[in-house]
Amino acid sequence: RDLKPENVMVGDFGEVLVVDWGIAKVIGSDGDAVDEVLETVRGGTKVSDTRVGIVTGSPSYMSPEQAKDVHSVDPRTDIYSLGATLYALLAGHPPFPTTGMDILFKVLHEEPVPLRKINASIPLDLETIVMKCLEKDPARRYPSAQALADDLRHFLDGEPIKARPASLSYRFKKYLRKHKRLAIAGMVGLSIVMALIGWGIKTQ
Repeated sequence: RDLKPENVMVGDFGEVLVVDWGIAKVIGSDGDAVDEVLETVRGGTKVSDTRVGIVTGSPSYMSPEQAKDVHSVDPRTDIYSLGATLYALLAGHPPFPTTGMDILFKVLHEEPVPLRKINASIPLDLETIVMKCLEKDPARRYPSAQALADDLRHFLDGEPIKARPASLSYRFKKYLRKHKRLAIAGMVGLSIVMALIGWGIKTQ
């Protein structure tokens, strides 16, 4: 629940270590055993999720569901954070480069700028992979870290990736949701224009 560049260390031979397990959440049947290990790592401190209204994690790399409710997170939350980390590595800044409470609002309600608008040299397939990780809806992200790793391997090997850019209709629906008032005004205006055209045809 707190994956970010500062918590990922890469060794001299390419080995990767995740550090700072302070707010890790255990999921699965062997949770009790893993929880004991995490308590040892934390120095005997047990982390509780019962504090109402407390946002836990790093806002710049936090998934929308984590920003809303710490109880609703699952492994796809880490997929979002991995995507945000990849985004930061490629763009030079996290998906929402701002400070304060503005970050949480944008994480919940806005879409990050597509990577290729920041750097046109970024391959389309790589942008597609990262943006899939950053979907607001967890169901539209990769289902697991393995699935994400597999697609990254396909990209590196020059093979077709499984992720596909969001369809035009899906992007249009998201645009309408974000700009609801503008969309309503546009539809009303279009209806008036069509009515005037129809009236003009009848009077000729």
